[in-house]
Amino acid sequence: MTEQTTAPGWAERIGAAERAVRGDPRAPQLLGTYVNGLADDLALLNTSDDAQHFAYFVTLLRELDLAGAVGSALAVAESWIEDGRVPAVHRCAVHNRLATVLIDAGGEHLDEALAALETALDAADTPAEHARTYTNLALCAAEQGKWPIAQARAGQAEALSRSLPETGQRLELLLRAVTVLFLAARREEDAHRARELARELEVLCQHQMDRWGDDHPLALEALVLMASARYETAALDDDLESMERLTDVLERASQRSATTLGIRHPRAKAVRTALTRAHETTRQTRAALLTPAATAPRPQPAPDQQPLLVLELLVHGIDGATPEQMLGDPRVVRVGGDDVAALHRKAEDTDAEQRPEDYRDHPVPEAYTWARLAPGTSPGRVLQYLLLPFMVVNLAHWMRPPARGLRRTSRLHGLLVRLAALSLTVMVVTAVCELSMDLAAWQCAGSVACARGQRFWMGFMAADSGGWWAQPGRRLAVGSLPPCVCIALLWRLSRQNWNAYESQRPPAHPPAPEFSDRTPLAKPGFWYQRRLVHRLTAVHTTAGLLTVAWLLVNAPAHFDRQHGGSAALETLGWLFSALILAGGLQVVWGVCRRGTSENRLDMELDHGLARSPRNAAALFVLCLGYAMWSRPSWQSTGRLPGSDTMYSGVLVAQGLAVVALVVVGKVLFRRGPVPNVLLRGLAPATAVMLACSLYSMLAAGAVQGLADWLDNRSSSGPPADAIPGPPPLVTWQMSAIPVLLAVLLALAGSVYVRIHKLAQALSAHVFADFPGEPKNARRTYQIAIAQARARVTDTIPTLLSAFALVVLLLTTASLTGALLTAAPPGHAAAGLPRPVAELSQTLKAIGSWLIAAGAVVFLNSSRQAARAPSSRSLLGIAWDVGTFWPRAAHPFARLCYSERAVPDLTWRMTTWCRQTGGRVLISAHSQGSVLAAAAIWQLPFADRKRVQLLTYGSPLERLYGRLFPSYFGHEALHALHREVDTWRNLCRLTDPIGGPVHVGGGGEGPEVDRLLKDPLSFGRSAAYPLSTPIRGHNNYQADPAFAEERQRMVARTVSPPTIARPSLDGA
Repeated sequence: MTEQTTAPGWAERIGAAERAVRGDPRAPQLLGTYVNGLADDLALLNTSDDAQHFAYFVTLLRELDLAGAVGSALAVAESWIEDGRVPAVHRCAVHNRLATVLIDAGGEHLDEALAALETALDAADTPAEHARTYTNLALCAAEQGKWPIAQARAGQAEALSRSLPETGQRLELLLRAVTVLFLAARREEDAHRARELARELEVLCQHQMDRWGDDHPLALEALVLMASARYETAALDDDLESMERLTDVLERASQRSATTLGIRHPRAKAVRTALTRAHETTRQTRAALLTPAATAPRPQPAPDQQPLLVLELLVHGIDGATPEQMLGDPRVVRVGGDDVAALHRKAEDTDAEQRPEDYRDHPVPEAYTWARLAPGTSPGRVLQYLLLPFMVVNLAHWMRPPARGLRRTSRLHGLLVRLAALSLTVMVVTAVCELSMDLAAWQCAGSVACARGQRFWMGFMAADSGGWWAQPGRRLAVGSLPPCVCIALLWRLSRQNWNAYESQRPPAHPPAPEFSDRTPLAKPGFWYQRRLVHRLTAVHTTAGLLTVAWLLVNAPAHFDRQHGGSAALETLGWLFSALILAGGLQVVWGVCRRGTSENRLDMELDHGLARSPRNAAALFVLCLGYAMWSRPSWQSTGRLPGSDTMYSGVLVAQGLAVVALVVVGKVLFRRGPVPNVLLRGLAPATAVMLACSLYSMLAAGAVQGLADWLDNRSSSGPPADAIPGPPPLVTWQMSAIPVLLAVLLALAGSVYVRIHKLAQALSAHVFADFPGEPKNARRTYQIAIAQARARVTDTIPTLLSAFALVVLLLTTASLTGALLTAAPPGHAAAGLPRPVAELSQTLKAIGSWLIAAGAVVFLNSSRQAARAPSSRSLLGIAWDVGTFWPRAAHPFARLCYSERAVPDLTWRMTTWCRQTGGRVLISAHSQGSVLAAAAIWQLPFADRKRVQLLTYGSPLERLYGRLFPSYFGHEALHALHREVDTWRNLCRLTDPIGGPVHVGGGGEGPEVDRLLKDPLSFGRSAAYPLSTPIRGHNNYQADPAFAEERQRMVARTVSPPTIARPSLDGA
């Protein structure tokens, strides 16, 4: 007994081994003592946890290269198996774990592993235990070279695993069983069966990677299995190019496994074994393909009979262009697509595929037009700009700084943004409820003087009318209809957007196994967010209905509890309150649950959450009946119960979300700082603050404006007849708006001063750009001011961040004042000197007028942006960037045109490469270049080398790379440069949107960027007899350098020899 009590536990043993791995000089001696004492521990392997600790302990011993210690430990395990010392209740699990360790050791230990598994099979009680034991039996037989037995055991394991529920255990068992079956099929040279199992193995591996993430050892093992399966398939087809590429993948996986697991870990050794086998197979295949028989020319059409076809795919920017303008021909024909987005060719090129000999020295031009996808391109869409705050908060989700290894922190960032987006929906609904339920139905209709002034629309429910609708609960029921209509409109708009633009599936192809090292935009399911949008739409709709139901129930429930209502009504009030609270918890859970995968096309839907709006609507109807129940003695006084708390609570929640996003953003940025990231991780918090403040100010202005109007109509009566008005917080917000305007004017003034200082500094550089030209001060200043304005674009995010900070401070001050005084600023200043009290009233009045003027300016800017896209300025740029991204945070944001355009472009390039075996030259301007890059990332890896990319006026690095570094960052753009055949990017100093991409040069080939002169000529010259305009972001095609670069790329595409056409089902 003494030895058992004094024996070290697994924590001490593993701790000593880990210290030895880290290089502690005192640990090896202690570790040797622990290894020698294993045989004396009578409780060494009594439970499955003990067996798991034993397996990890042996792994650490292997990492230390202690062969003797490993042998001693394995001998102890074998003695436990032979003597049957493991308790029967744990025998199956323990023997399976020990068998795994013995199988990893191989050689003479395989027989003992087989004995352990036979006893485990006898002790197995559940299908899962049987499946795991059969899987290990299959692996053991495969290691022994007994492939028929291995295949039979793997078949049994697969059948049992498929009967298990959908869990991680089922996935792991299926992976191992299918792996053995695949290896058996390859050994039997059953090519058809091997291909089927390889496809199944890829799907299972992808699920495993989705489950564990990129950095987990099990995900790394799945990555290796996927690459190995594809390698074996490529070997069956003698596809040397794919074999060499997948060998590189295995080599990188080998390096990662050695770093993550240790060089002596069994899984790391397995990866190295697979890599060695791949190198040998590749060498043999290369030698076989280079024999005289293999290299003899195959019968095929002569080059002059089958030339290489090249597609020049033209993609315009957000401003739009007609196909006639893009193709330079008035006779165009639509060859694909619909009225929303389509492909066009010249009439003479419609049958180009049937006449390849006519396109030997020039490409087939084809224009992709997507102008009708672009937001705000018609006057009828002006009101869509009112959804701008929803779009801005959705942008915050994609602004996350890149940080490898902080998976949980990244998920917390997404959760905070989704919660902030939910609060934005609740704020909008609360504001409408404040207007219709509190001010109109509760306060004004309950006041004799106010209702007398509003008889034309409120007379039927006035408190003094004596009608059926005069009771407060029934007035609230009428007032609850406008917020319900608002919710229905938002829901309808979200569904309409999805059906019209976003329900487009990208072409199905297996993801490249190395996608985890590049941008997430390469993931197959990135542009198909159907499941997430479906769930968020249900959750936000439910949240809106529950908000209305809460305000509808709270007042009658308060009356029933405080004024002696019937016991039945009081019980119903508690019941409905509890149901609303339960629904709110379900809403929060639905937001917290990401529950979708971008690593594959996620075709599933969350049907449970999809029913929540119907349940909330049913609960709302029941609440209507409860509120409308007759309560003759009930009178509405003061403000609507619960409205102040709801309004203030939403603002507090938004402020806390912003502060939390600041902390999370800084943590992510400091963990993995990358160059040129705007605001150093604070961009998401800035976006959320701006979105919330915009709707908050609009809501406060609307509520205060309606309250003032209603109060003025009843001002003829005595002061006692005045309605209580809006929550005090609203009036505090209105008083803060003039201060906010002053800050905004100061920031605008700083921008104006900076532009003119920059222009003066740049004037000298303008002269240097045009040597030999006659000097002209006016022309010099025009060019310098254009360049200065273009540069100021880079400072706008910093100014917006400062503005957001001021908004946060003013909102905090307003909340503090409202909570401490529980009164508007005018009443709170009653005891102060008269000028102070009058100043508070003046600030509130100025704030009301400023909100009205701001709303008019905003709608007018929206109208101009809709009618003249090229003059959209800051509002248009923000809208264009925002609607590029899928709706991952807020479902009521405006349409994501990329979920239609990116699959369109991907489908077009994929089908061209597969059907013609040709190449693609994609020429894209402005936002079209972002779509082009996203579409190229969606191509199969082999097709990307068939693509040349010509971009001009591109915001890829200047806007997207800095605002969205996790998706268009430095590494992603460098990877794009490596993966395409050629990339050239044209930019100008006068372009406020486009800019260089800063890739290429050095060891990465030629520079990608080429800086163009703008204007082309300083003054008049023989080449330019008339003055040339400063084009800025537009009309790059008019520059001779554009034609030069295009011709150079065309020559490169048509000059290579004819290449074999891949099969239609190939990647």
